[in-house]
Amino acid sequence: MKKIIIYLLISVVFLSCDPSKDGLDPIDTGNTVTTQGLDFIPDLIYCSLGDTVFFELTPSHNAVQVSEATYQNNEGTPLEGGFNIDYGQSGYFVPESTGTYYYVCQPHLPGMKARIIVQ
Repeated sequence: MKKIIIYLLISVVFLSCDPSKDGLDPIDTGNTVTTQGLDFIPDLIYCSLGDTVFFELTPSHNAVQVSEATYQNNEGTPLEGGFNIDYGQSGYFVPESTGTYYYVCQPHLPGMKARIIVQ
C-alpha cells in the first residue's frame, strides 16, 4: 500500500510540472502572428507590457529574435536569450520590458522581417 501511495505522489508531482513554462501564462490579447507567402502577418505589432504575442507558423518559416543591428543588416544571427519559434511551430512570447523587439525568418531574408513595439 505504501508503494502505491508513493507512486501516486511521484506521478502527481511529475504530471503537474511543465518545464516549458517560465512562470508566465499566455493570455489572448489578440496579438497573433501568422505567415502568408514570404510575409509575417502582421509585420508590426503594438502591444502593452506583459501582453502575449502568439505565433502560428507554416512549415517553411521560423521566427527568430535578433538585435536591431542584425535586423538592419538583414542578417539572421539569433539574439542570445531571445525567442525562437521553430519551423511550422506554434508558440508565444511575453515581453518583459518596453521597447522594440526585432525578429526574422532566417531562410527568407532580407524580406521577411517584423517588429513588436511594446509600450
